Amino acid sequence: GADLVVRTIADIEAGTATRIPQNDEESSYSGKLDKSMGLIDWTKSASVIERLVRGLYPWPCAYTSLGGKGVKLLGAEVIGDEVSGVLPGEVTEVTKRTFSVKCGEDTLRITRLQPEGKKAMDTAAFLNGYALRAGDRFI
Repeated sequence: GADLVVRTIADIEAGTATRIPQNDEESSYSGKLDKSMGLIDWTKSASVIERLVRGLYPWPCAYTSLGGKGVKLLGAEVIGDEVSGVLPGEVTEVTKRTFSVKCGEDTLRITRLQPEGKKAMDTAAFLNGYALRAGDRFI
């Protein structure tokens, strides 16, 4: 990609760049981002939620709540664990450094978050100050 950019800039400067108009029939309009877009629906698949987290960072951010307090999710990764008998949004595993949440399909490992009224932090820092247990539920 870098080589192509250098060649293209040189072509533009020389006036030899080939310009191709965009086909408006194949393009789409993206509306304005709104904070409400970030509310996480835990019944969706882990891959959909992970893309929501990535796509809405740094603004407006994907968010949920835990114990009546808001939590922004800033980083997550899909893990293929299929846990049975657990509701979507329920914490399935907690270690010293990370925790996982059941989604409609698969499980999401949370890597970075921001609790309401606090600074952004990795999950290890969050778990040092918050007694999260398997069975707790994000809504």
